[in-house]
Amino acid sequence: KLLFALALFHHLVLERRSYGAIGWNNRYEWNQLDLHAAQSNVAVYLGEHAHDQVPYATLQYVIGDIIYGGCVTDSLDKRCLSALLRRCFASAADDSRSHSLSDDSQYRVPEPTDLASVRAYIHQLPMEDRPEAFGLHRNTAIARCGLPVAV
Repeated sequence: KLLFALALFHHLVLERRSYGAIGWNNRYEWNQLDLHAAQSNVAVYLGEHAHDQVPYATLQYVIGDIIYGGCVTDSLDKRCLSALLRRCFASAADDSRSHSLSDDSQYRVPEPTDLASVRAYIHQLPMEDRPEAFGLHRNTAIARCGLPVAV
């Protein structure tokens, strides 16, 4: 669940860029290397701790403030990045199926029963993500289409 949450976080971070200044105040160049570094840190920390004692606070700091947050220069972007990671990790830590990342419960960290069920969950997601999935208002889709936005 934690690795899926991390991959979902990476997707959220990258896709928010397509909304321009509404997604992030500044342009950041995150890429696959950030995800790989975060995955490596998760593997190290999980190897050092018992399965029921996942150090979420430590992982949040290392991943959110150092790996991804190290290049973030805007304080509001830093706060947003941290909130997105907290939401994804909370979804992974929650043992109930009710914890969702969106109001319609479509975006969530699935139960890792087997690889086939996780793949089935991924394939049922919409091809075009709605802005709510990224923590944005649904009207931000207008800005993504390139139409002028009144400020």
